Amino acid sequence: MTDCVSKVDRRVRRSTAALQHALVELTLEKGYSATTIDDITNRADVARATFYAHYTDKQALLTSIATDLTDDMTIRFGPRAPMSSTTRGEVALEMFRHAETNRDIYRVLLGGAGDPPVLHAYVDALAKAAEVIFAARAKSLKVTPRLPVEFLARMWVGQHVALLSWWLLGDLPYTAEQVALMRTKYHVNGAEWAHGAAPGQWVFDASLYGPDAEVPVS
Repeated sequence: MTDCVSKVDRRVRRSTAALQHALVELTLEKGYSATTIDDITNRADVARATFYAHYTDKQALLTSIATDLTDDMTIRFGPRAPMSSTTRGEVALEMFRHAETNRDIYRVLLGGAGDPPVLHAYVDALAKAAEVIFAARAKSLKVTPRLPVEFLARMWVGQHVALLSWWLLGDLPYTAEQVALMRTKYHVNGAEWAHGAAPGQWVFDASLYGPDAEVPVS
């Protein structure tokens, strides 16, 4: 019985992997909207009945691709989350390496495929994971963030996704290591340093905002 179940599981994995791969290929070739379920099953060499045994529609297949990608990445970068005051950029490096390895899938997601685009769910999942990591790091270092952790997480993820789009969709010649290093230097040293200003040369005047604009940080 165990061998029989194992064979069925392997067949299911092969079928779903073939369908996912077919959708990614076809989306890059002709666009998500123009790709039909017949296109997908023909490319994957599986029957329509097999498709509907696993997915309700094309959107469900695309969502499964994004979910598998996010789960895999979260597992990989979770153990590398920094809990000390020394930042080496392990998480950023692992995330860019992950994108380099799965370049075609990322290009599909970053290109806005889906209705609604699955990129939204991907960003939400990353932001939630980042919130957990940032809160744990603050607790480990016995510090209180000066801005809400949810804001910090969204800021970090927003920058990351913007860089991924610039790098992968623009087909730039940088390696994952080069992009991750630039990103980490900016993150640690700040915008003032990155723009070439001397420390303290930029002076912030908060008078424009008024006292009601301040957000309390718990």
